[in-house]
Amino acid sequence: MRSTLFLLVVALFFSCGENQEVNSPGTSGASADVKEVVKHFEPASITKLNVADIPATCVTKGKVKSAYKWTDKLGENIFIAAETGEIYSPEKQNDDEYLDPYKEAHLYAYHYVISGSEVKLLRELHDFVSECQFDVEASFIPSTIQITDLNSDDTGEVWMMYETYCLSDVSPSDLKIIMFQNGQKYALRGSSQIDWEDGSVDGGQFKFDDAFGSSPESFRDFAKTMWNQHKRGN
Repeated sequence: MRSTLFLLVVALFFSCGENQEVNSPGTSGASADVKEVVKHFEPASITKLNVADIPATCVTKGKVKSAYKWTDKLGENIFIAAETGEIYSPEKQNDDEYLDPYKEAHLYAYHYVISGSEVKLLRELHDFVSECQFDVEASFIPSTIQITDLNSDDTGEVWMMYETYCLSDVSPSDLKIIMFQNGQKYALRGSSQIDWEDGSVDGGQFKFDDAFGSSPESFRDFAKTMWNQHKRGN
């Protein structure tokens, strides 16, 4: 009698265990159905675009010099850098025929994010030189336009460096490094370096803005490296 009772208890124990194992996959499957898919920064998705590849909804001014597309946590991203080159200032001209006319130059940068059918301008930059009667310039240094994820937060950082000046002699120009990340702008501002034959140097100094000052060290290190590589301008 005791042996029979023992066998019944053992059978009941193993029967309950089998039922739990059968039910577990069903519970896990329900969780998998609602699991959120998170987008990540994909370096392989960084693609250089031709002008014809830029969506018509991404409005720009000037002549497109560089354009890139990539995918990250924000969705599909489009970055466009554009310039006007040297142009005359139609609204401001001098009346003295012996003086040169006023000239100006503009540059623009746009960061768009595309999510489904929605196109959002996340950040825009416009810098320029105006009312110049000498040599005028506002232009990007093409090789500095880069997309990174230095702090591994799955959100791309867009880097660019450019030069602006109105000069009649050999003098340092204005140089800036700008970085966009998720709508935030970081800026490093300084002057180009001129190395004279006698060994003396003019310019070459720079200063971080507050955003860079409180940013991850990897941002500042990357900006310093870019500066040292291109501090002599175009």
